[in-house]
Amino acid sequence: GKQHDEENIACLQSKQRGNYSNKLHSYKTIYCSHKRETSMIRHILFWKYTDTVKAEHKEAEALAFLQKSVATMVGHIDGLRCAEINTNTAGGEYDLVFYSELRDADALQTFQNHPLHIAHRERCKALVTDRLCGDMEAD
Repeated sequence: GKQHDEENIACLQSKQRGNYSNKLHSYKTIYCSHKRETSMIRHILFWKYTDTVKAEHKEAEALAFLQKSVATMVGHIDGLRCAEINTNTAGGEYDLVFYSELRDADALQTFQNHPLHIAHRERCKALVTDRLCGDMEAD
């Protein structure tokens, strides 16, 4: 409901101010404190930079561009609670991790077909390749 959304916004704003570690427990509690009729979806992608981005050593510029592009969707697609992209700090073969939370499976479908998401994919297709996707329900 509205209170749940306000708690989510407050938590995300705190995260943006750098207080995420202090709010981590309450952030998890927000999503786990009550049962819903439908489950929230965590939509997680792994990407590699294209050979061109790597050859030109443009990873930092590409990341900044991708982050700005992701920001165009947050707050503008119904059901998309949060979304972010950043460097994969775990190493391995994938360079980037995209993380998002959506209200439910219907919101994921809406997100995937939304004009803002389609525009985002179009803007970014020259920068990333080899997409690995995982979606999971969160209780």
